[in-house]
Amino acid sequence: MKLAIETFVCCFIIAVGMFLNVVYCVNTKAVSNAKQYQSAAVHKMDAADFSEAVVDQCKKEALEDGYISLNVLREAIDTNRSRCRVTLKYKLHVPLLGIEKICQISSYANSAIEEET
Repeated sequence: MKLAIETFVCCFIIAVGMFLNVVYCVNTKAVSNAKQYQSAAVHKMDAADFSEAVVDQCKKEALEDGYISLNVLREAIDTNRSRCRVTLKYKLHVPLLGIEKICQISSYANSAIEEET
């Protein structure tokens, strides 16, 4: 009887360890995907000089791809340049325990200010 209980406890501990390992791997992959997605969105918007149409398209694509939001905040550095802060929010979760956490990734990109003629 003692051997059966010890075997059950060992199997339970192994199962919990495997579950935690799988959750860790899945969430690590989600973080990696979010970083790559945010970087690609920044490069896409930077190539278009942060035009409103491209920014709106990137925001829409982020929502369609399952991210919470993609925010772009334009800040003026001086008269000729501006800086844009791009923030991507995403969710991490542990399925059986019901734990959810909202995380965000931010980066900056410099752009030229358009001159009005």
